[in-house]
Amino acid sequence: YLPYDRSGDWLYQLTEAISLCLAGTVVYFCRVRYRATYEAGADTFKHVYLMIIALILAVIFHPSLNAFMPADIAWTYALYLESVTVLPQLFMFQKQGKVQAFTSHFLAGQALSRVCSFIFWWSSYKELNDPKYPTKAYVGYWVMLMQLLQLIVMGDFIYHYINW
Repeated sequence: YLPYDRSGDWLYQLTEAISLCLAGTVVYFCRVRYRATYEAGADTFKHVYLMIIALILAVIFHPSLNAFMPADIAWTYALYLESVTVLPQLFMFQKQGKVQAFTSHFLAGQALSRVCSFIFWWSSYKELNDPKYPTKAYVGYWVMLMQLLQLIVMGDFIYHYINW
């Protein structure tokens, strides 16, 4: 995404860099600082398979709006991975049969975020389609499918959250 105004010169890239640093900080806290709180016995979901499938799909089905294929693939990979990113957590919930309150509230916020994202993409998904290339002609529809998948994945959790 490159906006047409001057914010595309620095603001968007700065925001992305800050987001990357924050994500790295979260990984550090999860893997190093609070490692003792990790429940390895409950975390048996094979997330690597999801990562590989998302990468393969991103290489094949990605928009070409950035005019730089690696960036387009990276954006699409993040989108596809985001669609299934809560599956390991939901799998742990089902396996353990319990959810901590702060975790359930966080996931409810994530679900609300997914609804807002779905509304945004519903209004703009057609802009991603490029009929000149067979694999890019339906990218917008593929993005909508991923957004719908996110809502379906979160739907089961929200059902239990509301009835809690």
